[in-house]
Amino acid sequence: MQAFLQCVQRLASILICALPVYAVADAPKIVHIGYQKSGFLLLVRSEGTLEKRLEPLGYAVEWHEFTSGPPLLEAMNSGAVDFGHSGQPPPVFAQSNGVPLVYVATTESSPDSSGLLVPQNAPLKTVADLKGKRLAFARGSSSHFFAAQLLGQAGLTFADIKPIYLQPSEARAAFQSGAIDAWAVWDPYFAAAELQLNARTWQPERA
Repeated sequence: MQAFLQCVQRLASILICALPVYAVADAPKIVHIGYQKSGFLLLVRSEGTLEKRLEPLGYAVEWHEFTSGPPLLEAMNSGAVDFGHSGQPPPVFAQSNGVPLVYVATTESSPDSSGLLVPQNAPLKTVADLKGKRLAFARGSSSHFFAAQLLGQAGLTFADIKPIYLQPSEARAAFQSGAIDAWAVWDPYFAAAELQLNARTWQPERA
């Protein structure tokens, strides 16, 4: 496993977490990796790079897709996933709940990759206008933290809005149907909604 971690450290430059793994005699040498729809591991998976590097070491790779960091880390905590990547907040939430993560690699944050979406014709003009409104985001995710930052800048807290905890695919459907007033999310969901749903957006530098 040490050789595996060294390989990935050379390949990856994003925030990656792993749980301590203990070898079992004669057990299949399979590494279960959690990934999302964005990030370096998505590229590694599509190119088969990791399989090529680990095969000589006797390891096989199984990939598991997750909609966001929190369910990925839950799977890691249960032993279903050995290795994965996430935004910054989910590992912090996980560690506060006692999950023994090991940080392997990281990169600088990308503030442009997250944003707040509202319908193009919505009367909401500023973040302060979210008071009393339904704001959707994935609980414990980077968008949860992002929403807290935006609300704080506007002098609001989560007590001033109606938080709606939804994973990205669920939130997109709710956004399209008008079941929520605003949606905090990250790329590629943010960019896709901005382009395909003609939504108005706020990002950190615009907040």
